[in-house]
Amino acid sequence: MKTRIRRALELLAVLLAAGTAWAASPTDLKASYKSGQTFLTYKEVSGNGYNYRIYRKSTRIQTSSDLNTAELLGEVDDQTSVDKRESELDGTTHYYRTTDLGTPLTASDGLFVVTVDSAASRYYAVTAVLGGVEDRSINSSSSGNSLPSSVSEQVDFPRPVLQALEPLDAKLYTFWSWHAPTPMVPAMMNRPGFAHNIRTRNEGATAAREARIYLHGRGSSSRAIPFNRPAHPNALTVAPDDYIPDIPLTDKHMYWWGYNQGVGTGTDLEASPNVDYKARQVIYVRDWITRDKNVDPDRVLLSGISMGGLGTAMTGLWHPELWSGMYMDVPLFGPEGVADPNDHSLEAIWGHGDLPTNEQVSSSHRIFAQEKIDDHPDLDMPPMTGVFGRSDTTILWGDRPPFFASVKQLRYSGEWYWDDGGHLTGTLGYWNLHWLEVLDQFMALNRSQPYPAMTNLGLDNNPGNGDPSNGDTIGAINGYAYWDKAQTLDTVDKLQFVIRLKDRPGQKDNASAPASTVDVTPRRMRKFIIEANRTFTWENQDEASGAVRQSGTAVSDSYGRLTIISLEIRKVGNRLVIKSASGTGDRDGDGVVNDNCPDTPNPAQTDTDGDFHGDACDPDDDNDLIPDGEDCGPLDAKKGVREIPYAVVAFPRAGPSRTYFTWTPLPQGATYDVSRTLISALAASMYGPCLSNDQAGSSVLDTSSPPPGDGYAYLARVNDDGCGTIGTWGKLRSGADRVNLDPAACP
Repeated sequence: MKTRIRRALELLAVLLAAGTAWAASPTDLKASYKSGQTFLTYKEVSGNGYNYRIYRKSTRIQTSSDLNTAELLGEVDDQTSVDKRESELDGTTHYYRTTDLGTPLTASDGLFVVTVDSAASRYYAVTAVLGGVEDRSINSSSSGNSLPSSVSEQVDFPRPVLQALEPLDAKLYTFWSWHAPTPMVPAMMNRPGFAHNIRTRNEGATAAREARIYLHGRGSSSRAIPFNRPAHPNALTVAPDDYIPDIPLTDKHMYWWGYNQGVGTGTDLEASPNVDYKARQVIYVRDWITRDKNVDPDRVLLSGISMGGLGTAMTGLWHPELWSGMYMDVPLFGPEGVADPNDHSLEAIWGHGDLPTNEQVSSSHRIFAQEKIDDHPDLDMPPMTGVFGRSDTTILWGDRPPFFASVKQLRYSGEWYWDDGGHLTGTLGYWNLHWLEVLDQFMALNRSQPYPAMTNLGLDNNPGNGDPSNGDTIGAINGYAYWDKAQTLDTVDKLQFVIRLKDRPGQKDNASAPASTVDVTPRRMRKFIIEANRTFTWENQDEASGAVRQSGTAVSDSYGRLTIISLEIRKVGNRLVIKSASGTGDRDGDGVVNDNCPDTPNPAQTDTDGDFHGDACDPDDDNDLIPDGEDCGPLDAKKGVREIPYAVVAFPRAGPSRTYFTWTPLPQGATYDVSRTLISALAASMYGPCLSNDQAGSSVLDTSSPPPGDGYAYLARVNDDGCGTIGTWGKLRSGADRVNLDPAACP
């Protein structure tokens, strides 16, 4: 008997202890919506070891059973109000702000940020979990763990939140990413609501200006954001941060590319793909500053040092259409640059062996820059530059010459500098002061301006075969010549570059001879069209007198690359003029050899929308996404809008309603009519009263409630296509137009 009593008391103690463990809920849940994101804050449960689950539902969450039909967005640990990155950097606890320079959160606060994937009115609830046991009790009062009122959410581009104003004109922002794609941004982590820090310097300019995105090195942070260059006083400098606090690596970096989707989930990494999460974040930063910070999208330079140089090479070469140029300090290009081939530490976040990636690349080393160059001769890469130390023991010299050779073979623009220094050679080595001048030159690049990719310059130094003892100890490739950006000309019938050897006595980049030769491949033309396998004429003129020093013809290859071989250039300057060859380029016989419709006669070369495709062969002359044959205003982008597809949505059957009916908007900003009917009344034709007439935007709010046991269905149509025509309500399955029979329907 005593034994049974003792066991009963022990069991009771266990149950009481378990009850104490899970009988706890967060309190004071609050929500605020801003720029496509909903910020949820709550008071955490007192004590350690709690996790928190966040739920979302289109109706109010009032009981624990409501959680069964709610969407579980994610589970997070405690102290989500703490900026772990900034706190780790200086040993002082930093708390996030949810509004620009607003009041910081506190140690008792929890934070979860939702990126909105569709417009709707939603409710949220938060529960606590301890030891895997969830307390699912719900309190929907104003101080409880479930929202008593809904959040009106819209899809928008999410913006970072300004956290602090820092010395020397720097600002600290935090951006919360999402684990799934939304209409405005891709997935940028494998977990929801993850925070990323971004720093800016010199935001003050109000006119469109250039920007430099700087990717820091391993062991560093966004606090290493560079100062502005005197040559570019209005430029914006932006430094995102590469940091994850809970991955199994000492330095907690994704190496500016990404990591395996299975990291932290308990799944085998070999069963999951590697995803370029960090590269996506870098591209997000570019999108943000071109939207909000007066940055010209054609003048965004991507740059980085060491690990950041690797990131610049990877993201720059994978998305070459985004960058004006790529500036890299001691980057890593391929596996030959890895100092210890037996170091498998990165397999903790990238897996073992040849795993697939979302970029369709297979590489056991996960270093894709060399592979990207070799496998894609069809792409038009931005100008690249880099500085390297032959005695670098962190990133070995062995991967540099093969990369230089690939860039030359594919006729890309590579300007390379090296010396006999180590890993800090970019700031301490032979080229350090000149290297800053190169930065100034690259920040002046414009993505919309053509440039001459130079290869085989006669004054190039010899980088050797990858063995540090082979080749010139100090040298440069394409470092002794340049082109005059102000004299570049790009028209439909002529392309022109002015190229000079550098005449800088006493400077490190001074050309060692008054004249030399170089191969020139035009890149990034907007108007002058170079198609595959076409013949062009060229002249090499003296810049000052215009006298012709060389002339000839050249044929473009199967990739549309045209290369002028052994062009003579001098310190006094040469003008290269390229035209289509008479009699070979005029395929349609309209008298124009460099033709914006090469197979359709159009001697006037009319191009209404300026897309370099003439109206005679352009199926959409006003670029409004309506083919000319279907467009009532083929030369006016504001006329001829497409009808939106038929849409029907059923919403909660009975009860108070705050229903947002949404549809895909048209690019021309048309107005819409919305009709509503009861689901029980749906028949072969849609009939119902007009809920909204001449509705702007792409959603309408319905606050009425259907009868018990019934629901609503909605239809939308274009009210005006720009030519005075009203769209239809869609079609039946038979293909016949759906007709609204209600006399109170939208006029």
